[in-house]
Amino acid sequence: MANRALITPFEVVKYSPAGRDYPSATMCVLIPQIEQEFGYECLGKEMYEWLQDNLATVPADVEEWSCEQLYNDGDLAIRNGCTMVSLTDANADDPVSSENWEAYKRFGDNDCANEMWENYLRGIIANKLFSASLTYATLRTGAGGLTILAGTDGFNSQGFKSAGKTEMHDMKTALNSDVDRMVRNMLRWAKYKTESGDTCEVPLTSMLNCNGLCKPTSNSKRRWGFQY
Repeated sequence: MANRALITPFEVVKYSPAGRDYPSATMCVLIPQIEQEFGYECLGKEMYEWLQDNLATVPADVEEWSCEQLYNDGDLAIRNGCTMVSLTDANADDPVSSENWEAYKRFGDNDCANEMWENYLRGIIANKLFSASLTYATLRTGAGGLTILAGTDGFNSQGFKSAGKTEMHDMKTALNSDVDRMVRNMLRWAKYKTESGDTCEVPLTSMLNCNGLCKPTSNSKRRWGFQY
């Protein structure tokens, strides 16, 4: 099947500790690979492909956000590759930094799927992608081979020194810990939804049956069966 990306580079930056100015050039390459790995190995084939098949279709006439236009409540605009919804009338705010906009519901009116995406899955994928891209964002290759992204004496124009091996390791360890916590919470949420009989038109049992394949993102090869 043709894989549709669940997340955009802009969302990776927004929903991870990346920071607004983080370079996202490598994200387009990393997104399908990271999503497929996590989707098939942790969510399970049925759940992952269900999510892809049920992504909301953005209306064809939605245009890029313009600073010269006022948007009313419910109007759509595309900003940094994300479809955003205006939450107020006469809205001239930039969706990047305003609370008067929210992301277009990824799974339409399916409240259960949107809840899982907004509370768990979006953050999990964003943090995994941020972690995977850190090395490429810090190091560069060119005519001189491999170089560290830094200025004179190892510092850039803002006075920040590029992270070394120890700092990179510590950051990735923290990110992996956050991802593992979010995965455990997502599985706990799915188990509760399933056992409580709450209406949820999402194949949660696929994910629960596959959770023995969910694994920490450290160098360990041991696979976890999460406890609830």
